Amino acid sequence: MNTISKTDKELKGIVNMSEDNFSYKTGTFIPQADKTYVMPKDTSDLFKVINEERKNESQNILLVGPTGCGKTEFAKQFAAQYGLYLLKIDCANMAEASHWFGRMHISNGTSHWVESPFDRVVSAGNHVILLDEINRASPEVLNVLLPLLDTNRSTFVQDRKPSPILKDGGGLVWFATMNEGSAYTGTVRLDRALRARFSDVVELSYLSKSDEINLLVARTGIDVENATKLVDIADTIRRKAKGIDSVFTSTTSTRELINAARKFVRGGVKPLRFSMLNLF
Repeated sequence: MNTISKTDKELKGIVNMSEDNFSYKTGTFIPQADKTYVMPKDTSDLFKVINEERKNESQNILLVGPTGCGKTEFAKQFAAQYGLYLLKIDCANMAEASHWFGRMHISNGTSHWVESPFDRVVSAGNHVILLDEINRASPEVLNVLLPLLDTNRSTFVQDRKPSPILKDGGGLVWFATMNEGSAYTGTVRLDRALRARFSDVVELSYLSKSDEINLLVARTGIDVENATKLVDIADTIRRKAKGIDSVFTSTTSTRELINAARKFVRGGVKPLRFSMLNLF
């Protein structure tokens, strides 16, 4: 069993530590393949191309779309399909540069450099790095990320030991997710230069009605009839949340639908007040 140091404990809330094969040294895990996952159109071919191209040069892919539509899951399923360890970074929680790049630690009058999981993974290569909600990261950190994501594939970290140069080890797949718009407070508009580093952009949206019904049934055990009713409600809300004459300012995501379906299976109609109605 891994021994968790104080530094490792600090990872909680920054990286996902819920997987059985989680590595405390690198903060990574190999996601499990989800048989219920619905692959967006044309992306199975994209998966193959990305996996081949990363062997020549690390790949950058930007994932955009409404909240709860499966952006994070897209990156996880890529890693699962090719058996790659994934480092998931919640950019909003990475408030300090030391969380990203490491820090100098002084003990008994002696200073030494403490590597971060991010540093280890970037240097090792052959991983998937998921920058979740990249437009919630501080501008100072994003500036340091820029050189890592361009053709140089290296960046300067002043206090880093033994070398101030952090280099991409090769074979990395960088996924970055973002939500855009006035409804998402706490976000920053991506610098044009940073956005240009992502040569592939995948636009994700909610599933088709039939796929969403099948997903609710497969993941929650809800019957088809009631799954259909929930999806119909969500579809109505989504249509009425579009355009300048929209009735609603937010939509119902697939993630919220799954939660509502689970509550319905356990408690019937009454819990829907809390998992659907009260959201508006």
